[in-house]
Amino acid sequence: MRYWLIGILLIITLLLAACNLGAQDNDETPDPISTATLDATDPPSVSINSPEDGDEVVANNPVLVEVSTGGAAESVELFVDGESIQEVRISSPTDSTSRSVLNFTPEDGGRLTLRVVAYRGNQTSQPDQIEIEVRENQNQVTATSQGPIIDPNDPTCRALINTNLNFRRAPNTDSEVIRVLGATEVLPIVGRLADNTWLQLRSNVTLGWVSASFVTRYGNCTGLAVIAPPATPTPLASVTPNPSQTPLPSATPNPTEPPPPNLIVASINGPTEVEIPSGDSSVTIEYGVVVSNIGGPLSGSFNTSGELLPGNDTVDFGAVGNLGVNQSINLDGEIIFDTAGTFALQVTVDSDEDIDEGVEGDNIRVINITVTNE
Repeated sequence: MRYWLIGILLIITLLLAACNLGAQDNDETPDPISTATLDATDPPSVSINSPEDGDEVVANNPVLVEVSTGGAAESVELFVDGESIQEVRISSPTDSTSRSVLNFTPEDGGRLTLRVVAYRGNQTSQPDQIEIEVRENQNQVTATSQGPIIDPNDPTCRALINTNLNFRRAPNTDSEVIRVLGATEVLPIVGRLADNTWLQLRSNVTLGWVSASFVTRYGNCTGLAVIAPPATPTPLASVTPNPSQTPLPSATPNPTEPPPPNLIVASINGPTEVEIPSGDSSVTIEYGVVVSNIGGPLSGSFNTSGELLPGNDTVDFGAVGNLGVNQSINLDGEIIFDTAGTFALQVTVDSDEDIDEGVEGDNIRVINITVTNE
C-alpha cells in the first residue's frame, strides 16, 4: 500500500511539473508584432494651403492653388466645379510630404468649387475642397488671403515651379544640383533644349536647368532661344613628334570682340505687406531695386521703371549710364497705395530698350504686395 501511494504521489508531481513548464513557455513566447506597411496600404493625403475657403479672386487672372501632399504621393489633380483642370507630377514621390502648386484662370464671375486629389499608383486620396468667389474686377474684392500671384500679361517668358525641383548645372539628371527650387517660385526662362524637355532658368545672376515636366510656362515665350547642351569632349589622339620636323611658328590669335551687355533686375527690396493707416486715404512706400550687368561692358544710358498691376500705375527708378562688367547699382522709387488688395510690382530694366543686349528676355522682375486697411 505504501509503495502504491508513493507511486501516485510521484505521478501527480510529474504532472504538476509539466503544467508549470508549459506555463513558462507561454509566458516567454511574445505575441507576434504586426508590421505596418503604410506606403503599401495607406492612400496618400492632400490638403489645400491657399486660397482659403471663401476667398475672392478676379476674373481673367490666374489663380494659384497651393497644396500639401503626404504618404509618398506621385501626383495631384485640380478639379474646378467637377471638371479636371490640371494634374501635376511630384518630382520626389518618395518624400513623405511635399508641396505643389496648380493654376487655372476663371473667366466669369460667380462661386466656384475647387477640389484636389492626390494619387499614388492606383490609390487615391480623400479629396480636399474649398469654395471661392470670382469677382469681375479688383475693386469688388473684399476678402482674400495672401498668396502668390502671376501677371497674365507678363511680356517675359517665365516658369512657375509646380513642385520642389532640382535646379541643375546642365540639362541632365546626373548634373550638379545648384539648389532646390520651391513650389510657387517664378523664374525667367532664358533658353530651352530643341526637344523642349529641359528649360534654362535664371535665379538672380545664376543660370541653371530644370526638367520642363515640372513647371508651367506663362508670359511671352515665342522665340525662346534653343541652347545646345555642352558636348562631351573627344580625347585627342596622341602624336609622336618627328625630331627632323621644323616646328611651325605659333599663330597670333585674333582679338575677339567683347560680349554684349546683359542687364537684369537682381532684386527688389521693400515690404510685401503694406497697411494704409486708419483715417488716411493712402500710404507712400519706398522701394529699392538692384540693377546688375552680367554681360559685357556697357556704354550709354538706360532707364529703369516699375509698373503696379493691376492698375498700371508707373514708378520711375531713374536713369543709369556706363554700368561695367559685373557691376550693380541701387535705385529707389516711391509707390502710393490707396486701395486694399493684392498687387504685383513689375520692374523693367532698360524699359525704353536703348541698350543692345545679348539676352533681351530677362529684364523684368516681379514681387507680390498685399495691401490692407488698418
